[in-house]
Amino acid sequence: MKRPINICSGQFGDLTLEELCKTMHEIGYNGIEIATQAHLDVRRVLTDAAYRDQIDETLNKYDMHIGAISAHLIGQCVGDNWDPRLDNFAPAHCKGNPEAIRAWAIEEMKNVAYAAKLLNVKVVTCFLGSPIWAMWYSFPQTTPEMVEAGFQSDNHMLMFPAGLNSRKQPDGSIRDLPWKKTFISKSVEYQRDVVPIHFGGRNSERFYRIARFSDKHLPFNLAMLFLVDEMYKNVGKHFRIAIGKPIPWQTFDHSKSATEWAQYVKDKVYEL
Repeated sequence: MKRPINICSGQFGDLTLEELCKTMHEIGYNGIEIATQAHLDVRRVLTDAAYRDQIDETLNKYDMHIGAISAHLIGQCVGDNWDPRLDNFAPAHCKGNPEAIRAWAIEEMKNVAYAAKLLNVKVVTCFLGSPIWAMWYSFPQTTPEMVEAGFQSDNHMLMFPAGLNSRKQPDGSIRDLPWKKTFISKSVEYQRDVVPIHFGGRNSERFYRIARFSDKHLPFNLAMLFLVDEMYKNVGKHFRIAIGKPIPWQTFDHSKSATEWAQYVKDKVYEL
């Protein structure tokens, strides 16, 4: 028997379960990792036999099965230290109350296990959260409102205008990809000066080879998967960090476009 190929449903929350099953069957998938935040009401599974029958009928109609139940957002609430972003994963009555969120998540994960048994699903996938998770990855996601509040505050904002790691150039130098213009437009909008900073780091030759192949041949950033390796390779090493003079926000006038001003600041950074 061939190995079944399933797809996680969480990223398709705009589709109904029937639309999802129909589409994925047509693509060639055998089943779904059904996400509790998108396509599975755990409480209804526990209490409503007709709802369970409806799920089975939809799956059978398109020759699909449930390979696993995805409870990633619930699980995240179990171990994370609270910040406002975690409220987006919790029910309204828990929002803003870290211990209430954790208690809800623990009980809900138990309910997911019971639901899996009722649906004859043998695998439950999830995140578990962590007190240090938010220190190395932006999840839960930062909302646009939180970003705007940051710009409006007096706090320092550290921005990474390229969005991706630097790439090795044909001449052997390490330079950023083109910078996005957002930091220029926000500088002007909120009247905040820009302080150029250059971090003189370098990844391994293997990383740059993978990045070059990924950029040329793949529709996704394969090199990103190797960044943890690069981090550990650089443990104990020293880096040069250069900080330039602040550039007043008034500098960014209409004599150049925001994209051109971004390139101007990038050039200044590489002069440091």
